[in-house]
Amino acid sequence: LSYQTNTDDEFQIFKLEYRFPAFGDRVVFTFRPVNFSLNSVLTANSPYFDAGRGSISRFTDSSPIFKIGRLDSGLGFDWLITDKVRLQVAYGTRDSENPGKGPTGQGGITDAGHSAVGVQFLTVPFDNVLTGVTYINAYSEDGYLDTFTGSLNADTSGGLSIPANINAVGGTVQWRVWEKITLGAWGGWVFTNYINSDAHATSNTYLFSVGMSDPFGRQGDLFAVLFGKPLKLVDGDNGIEEDEDTSYHIETFYRYKVNDYITITPGFFVVTNPEHNEDNETIVIGVLRTTFRF
Repeated sequence: LSYQTNTDDEFQIFKLEYRFPAFGDRVVFTFRPVNFSLNSVLTANSPYFDAGRGSISRFTDSSPIFKIGRLDSGLGFDWLITDKVRLQVAYGTRDSENPGKGPTGQGGITDAGHSAVGVQFLTVPFDNVLTGVTYINAYSEDGYLDTFTGSLNADTSGGLSIPANINAVGGTVQWRVWEKITLGAWGGWVFTNYINSDAHATSNTYLFSVGMSDPFGRQGDLFAVLFGKPLKLVDGDNGIEEDEDTSYHIETFYRYKVNDYITITPGFFVVTNPEHNEDNETIVIGVLRTTFRF
């Protein structure tokens, strides 16, 4: 689920962030030492990227390539180049406080066991269309993507558990067809190249969505239907096995606004051929989410 977590009965800081504008407010710098992800700077360009008010599953809230690395601290900037073009750059790490994790064994923010840098261009070709093109370069000490979407085989890049460089490219689009109807889509390719091996793994993913805001004249409500293919390993060699079959994810939900502070969201999603394996039975999960905002 998009909002599922385990705090082990401990109090945790969900968000600690410092932002400041510069250069005539056209550039915004961000530093987040806690709970950082590339999406902390790079716009997801998804109308459902909100754990409490957006989609109900982790896969559908945004492209999995933004989740690469399971980062926890980082920084970046968002530059409004023109009124229709933005450049966003983000860099993050995981467990950077632990020495001996990275390629040189020194640890730290530039030598962590898991790190990623992302670059994204956002453009507004038309007043009702927003597009994004993204490139991500990451290092993983075990070769894992750690997106927690798609098959385990894809998310572990074949499961060799040795250091790897990861490159990913993706695209996103939102098109407001009508005042209350928005079409969305995203897709991405991930290329894992193992450093001390000739093995490599290639995975891809995509999603299409349609959403209707304020249906039945109820302001604040949202109805959406989403369909996509979770991350799938489609090509590999030297010990990397491909996912043999194809899994599809179908999701729908209705966000009902009770008042300015409470929303209730019933929904469900279906996953066919889980793990991209036709021998696995279809999974159906129903959800009733209540969100309080103060």
